[in-house]
Amino acid sequence: MNRKVIKGLGIAVIVLALMACSRRPEQTANNSAPVVQISKNKAEAGESTTAQPTTAAQETTSDTTRNANNLAREAIAEIEKRKNIVLGENYEIIIQAQTNDSVDVQVRHIENSNTSTYGFFRYHANDKKLEEMDTTSGEYKPVE
Repeated sequence: MNRKVIKGLGIAVIVLALMACSRRPEQTANNSAPVVQISKNKAEAGESTTAQPTTAAQETTSDTTRNANNLAREAIAEIEKRKNIVLGENYEIIIQAQTNDSVDVQVRHIENSNTSTYGFFRYHANDKKLEEMDTTSGEYKPVE
C-alpha cells in the first residue's frame, strides 16, 4: 500500500511539472504586431474641460519620444530607398540602440515560419548617412 501511494505521488508531481512547463497558446509571442509602435497622445477637443499644466520634464520626454520616433521612421525610409525593398509585413524591424542623432536597426525577413537576418543598419540623422554592418568583421560600411 505504501508503495502505491509513493508511486501515485511521483506520477502526480511529474504531471504537474509537465503542465507547468508546457507552452500555452495565449502566451506565445505575437509576431504579426508591428515592432515599431508610435503612440499618439493627442486629446480630443472638448473631451476635457479642465486644462492640466505640463512640467518641463514632461515636455522634454514627449519631445525626446517624438524625435526618437521620427529618427526611427527616417532610418526605415532610408533603408527602403537605398536597398530597394519595401519593409512590409514579411519584415520585422528591431530598434537596437538609439542616441539623439543616430539609430541602430536590425531587419529580419520572415517567411514560412522561418526568420533570417536581412541586415544590421546604423543611420546618422545629421548627415543622412546609412551604414550596414559587415557580418563577418562587425564593422559598419556606408550603403551607396
